[in-house]
Amino acid sequence: MHPGEEVGYILAGTVKMMIKDRPTLTLHPGDPFLIPPRTPQNVLDVGEETGRMLSTYIVEVGEAIASFTGA
Repeated sequence: MHPGEEVGYILAGTVKMMIKDRPTLTLHPGDPFLIPPRTPQNVLDVGEETGRMLSTYIVEVGEAIASFTGA
């Protein structure tokens, strides 16, 4: 998870995006996404083409970009 918002979109492939307390999304090239701050999430590549995404993280100066939680 990230201390701030993650904003991005899918560049290539098909991915399943799992965000805590939300329905799983199946995203394709051009599809945008927004992940709220401090929300556990994961992405699974499910297409024939390698999934690629572009993300921007909006975090406070000095904050770690990510933290990992146990599954």
